[in-house]
This record gives sequence, structure tokens and C-alpha cells, in this order.
Amino acid sequence: MRDVIKLAAMSVMALSFSGPALAQSNDPVLEMSTVDCRTMLKMDSDEQDFTLIYFHGYISGKKGETLFDGPALRDATEKIMDFCIDNPSATVMEAFEKNR
Repeated sequence: MRDVIKLAAMSVMALSFSGPALAQSNDPVLEMSTVDCRTMLKMDSDEQDFTLIYFHGYISGKKGETLFDGPALRDATEKIMDFCIDNPSATVMEAFEKNR
């Protein structure tokens, strides 16, 4: 349950950033479709969490899903992480498309 609350809280935090605040940061601009599993697996905990949240949101948007099903997202995340461990050169996008 704690993971579901953390995921929901991080989603709200990610959505609360305004465009101008993000534009002023020194963070890199990334083409998310090219991020590979190896890169994601090497990220620190917070970066990895935000990356997973981003991709869950992206896939949910593509599918038109509006239901937040914490247990299903947790199960999908485990499958995605296992896929990435087994396929480090695959893109994270591929991991999500095959496991969501």
C-alpha cells in the first residue's frame, strides 16, 4: 500500500511543476523513446521512480486509461524491471509496450 501512495504522491508532484520552472532548470532535454533499460537501471532511486511514473503515465494516456489501479501498476512495474534486467539494451519504451 505504501508503494501505491508513493506512486500517487510522486505523480501529483510531477504534475505540479509549471512549464517555466522546468525551462529554467539545468536538467537535460531527453528523447524518452531512446532511453535504454541499462540507463534506467543505473539511475538513482528518485530518477528511476520519476522515469517509471513518466512511462506509466505516457502508456496510460496512449491507451486512454483514467483508472489508477495501484496493484496492477505495481505488477506491471515488476515485469518491466525484470524485462529490463534481462534486456539491458532494449528501450524503456519497448519494456513498457511489451509489459503494460
